[in-house]
Amino acid sequence: MRTPPYHPELQPIETCWAITKESCAARCDDTMASLKTHLEAGLDQVTPAVCQGLITKVRDQEDKYWREDEEDDNSKRLDDDSFAGAEEDCFELMTDEQCTSP
Repeated sequence: MRTPPYHPELQPIETCWAITKESCAARCDDTMASLKTHLEAGLDQVTPAVCQGLITKVRDQEDKYWREDEEDDNSKRLDDDSFAGAEEDCFELMTDEQCTSP
């Protein structure tokens, strides 16, 4: 699966690592021995239920992005339609002489 760069909210593994790091940081004294002791407990915080919840959050965020993209596309389409109408109005106002090229 390919995801856009710089969007950790679309990468569930990023939150898994954050949970693990937070757990270790709360218990560790910044030594390798302490990290080895507490790493397993940190990894244990990332349960299947946590992973499923993170995947659900990512899907919700993706849906939000899709809705925003569709809204942007619709508003651009409306802008394009408005411009086309304005262009026609402008040509109607112009005389034949102004429309011809020199």
